Amino acid sequence: MIIKSFEAKKAKFSNFKLILLYGNNKGFKEEVLKSMILKGFLGEITRYEEAEVLDNKETLFESFANKSLFDDEKIIIISRSSNKLVNFIEDFIEKNLARVQIILNADNLDKKSKLRTLFEKDKNLVCITFYEDNFQDLNILAKKFVN
Repeated sequence: MIIKSFEAKKAKFSNFKLILLYGNNKGFKEEVLKSMILKGFLGEITRYEEAEVLDNKETLFESFANKSLFDDEKIIIISRSSNKLVNFIEDFIEKNLARVQIILNADNLDKKSKLRTLFEKDKNLVCITFYEDNFQDLNILAKKFVN
């Protein structure tokens, strides 16, 4: 499912097990991540790079399945995501781990990208595109700030 970046405030991200954030606007991506997705989350947040996930796939799935005494829920943020993670995502969906949410942070993805296609076509997965700001967007932001 595709959510436009300007509609992100309306979305209830806790309903989705997998979220893909992609595009070149890193500042806006971080703002949405902190202020809308992670806001109010009290569980464990862990960050990984794509290479770490691919190298330690089985160990990660074991750690996802282990129940912590202190945290009920986990959010895993995977940076520099690419098509190499498609098999990992499919395995995660298949295992249906209840208390784990995965957020993939990727740079610009091609229209033909397997990762992007997977997230756009599945109703249980969500993706948000973050395009570079253009002159018109910056002008609107400046006007809001001045007012």
